[in-house]
Order: sequence, then structure tokens, then C-alpha cells
Amino acid sequence: MTDSRDQYRFDDRTEDQFKREIKAGNFIERSLFKRWLETVGNPSYTETGCGMDGEFLDFDKVSTEPDFFVEGIGAVEVKFCRPTPKEFHLKLSQVQQYIERNAQLLMVLGAGQRNPQYRLISVDDLKFLVAACDHVVCRQFGNKKALRVPAEWIEWKRLP
Repeated sequence: MTDSRDQYRFDDRTEDQFKREIKAGNFIERSLFKRWLETVGNPSYTETGCGMDGEFLDFDKVSTEPDFFVEGIGAVEVKFCRPTPKEFHLKLSQVQQYIERNAQLLMVLGAGQRNPQYRLISVDDLKFLVAACDHVVCRQFGNKKALRVPAEWIEWKRLP
């Protein structure tokens, strides 16, 4: 059963859309994460995020823990864009949580395309983005505040 807090996290989606997209997004994030692990020597890791199986969680079971803790690297949150855009958006509140938790952001552009690109964005770089990027109200995030990040600001690497 959903409540007003769920409506907030659904953004502009129905509960069914949200459940489908969370499950699919989790699968894609895990796949991209495993491909990225190859680029850093396949270190061991621990799942630290909630709902890592992609199943819907009641609001009181949701946490802001990063997705993974990677040996020798630290906490890592995974996000992706399917196309390779000129700019992308990150929810401001989530970026602030990554900074508070000292988590790096593995950002992948072009997920599902032939040559996706990635960057592990450090906490210092996340702080820079918060200070330097436009803060906008983003319709695709249910009119939540977001950072509009020019993709050209970031040096991307090809994901194998």
C-alpha cells in the first residue's frame, strides 16, 4: 500500500511504472557496475544499498546507502543515461547524500549502446558540480531540484 511519501518518490510515474522501472534500472546498473569492475581489476565488493534485487520496498525500508562498497575504492553509487546526451540531470538531494556519505558516483552515459562511457566522479567533483551547475526543477524527476550537468565538463572513458 502506498502513501504520500511513495507518491513523492514515484516522481511522475504510477506505482506500476515505478516498480517496472526500478526492477529494470537495477538490472542495468548491476550490469554496468560489473563491466566497470573489470576496468579496475575486479576487486571484491559488498552490496550496501537497499533493494538490490530490484523489488519494490516499502518507504520505511528504503535507505540512502550507496549501492556498493568496493575494496580499495570505497562507497560507489551507480547511475546511468540510456542515450549519450549533451547534458544530464542528477537529483540534487541524492548528490548531497552521496557527499554526506563520502560516496563516489559511477556515472555511465549511453547505457545499452555500443560504446557506453563512464566516469567515477569523486566526492570533490560532486561538490564542484553542486557549486557550478545550474540548479533546475526537473520534470522527469517529478519537479524535484536537480543539477543540469554538461556532459562535456567530464572526461569520459569507454566502458568495455
